[in-house]
Amino acid sequence: MQSANRQAAMDNLAGATTSGQYLRGNGSDVVMSAIQAADVPTLNQNTTGTAAGLSSTLIETSGGTGKTSYTNGQLLIGNAAGGLTKATLTGTNNISVTNGDGYVSIEFSAGAYWEFFEHFMSTTLSGNLALAVTGGTNTLVNSGFGIVAMSTGTSAVANQQSRLNQAATNAVTSGTAAARAIFRFAQGGVTWFDATLTGALRCGWGDSTTGESANGIYFRVQDGQGIDFVTRASNIETLTSTGVSFANGVFRNMEILINSAGNQVIAKIDGTTVATHTTNIPSARLIFFSHINRTSTTGTAVNANLDLVYSRITPNTPFFS
Repeated sequence: MQSANRQAAMDNLAGATTSGQYLRGNGSDVVMSAIQAADVPTLNQNTTGTAAGLSSTLIETSGGTGKTSYTNGQLLIGNAAGGLTKATLTGTNNISVTNGDGYVSIEFSAGAYWEFFEHFMSTTLSGNLALAVTGGTNTLVNSGFGIVAMSTGTSAVANQQSRLNQAATNAVTSGTAAARAIFRFAQGGVTWFDATLTGALRCGWGDSTTGESANGIYFRVQDGQGIDFVTRASNIETLTSTGVSFANGVFRNMEILINSAGNQVIAKIDGTTVATHTTNIPSARLIFFSHINRTSTTGTAVNANLDLVYSRITPNTPFFS
């Protein structure tokens, strides 16, 4: 009963009980009224700073790109103003670029190649070539004349050597590129390998820079014999005795040519073809190298003078795309 009286009192106070209305002051009186738009406050939404841009293109300084559309192959590249510029890559010097629908393809076209030439003015080399020793020495002849004297040294220990090799990351694989190598070597003294003072000089490409390669394409002078040319695949070799020998102080230009198909190798000495191999051509990755290695324990130095090296590799297909 008391609750009903309270309700009746509230209804009498309101003056009406219209559905959806409430007591509202209108500036003069308090009357029943529907809700007014002006009665609903604006929500406290942050519409400044970064949030203000979310309904449009977000600028770079707010973490966006400032861009709304792109053409094929366009990339966003930072500019001097601190923003982003849309741009496409362009080709040059036998490098072609295709800006496609959702991709960019970069290719080395025919004629692109790796090439290096070293005419030794120092034993500290730059780039991807390095001289190293195991008991041996590498010294410049006539104080920087452009010839490095590679020596096995005089330690009475087997496998003493001097070597030159290329970084393993810059190798060649037969069948993926045409390749050319030139070495200019000379016997560096009257003492040379023989049946007692055993050892070898090797130069070309191989998977070992310190000994006989399981896979390789190189010249070899073994135990004082003449200059041989070998191609080796999984320790099986094809050998050609060139009929040419080293002599003290006489330089030989030794050249190797690998065709692009990887099925023929030509060897030349002083410009004359001395071997053509089509068998046991390895398909493994090979490193450009040369070394002189004494295998006997006789403490006698054997020396070879290296005047220059040259290599050029021309790939059959693009390096990357």
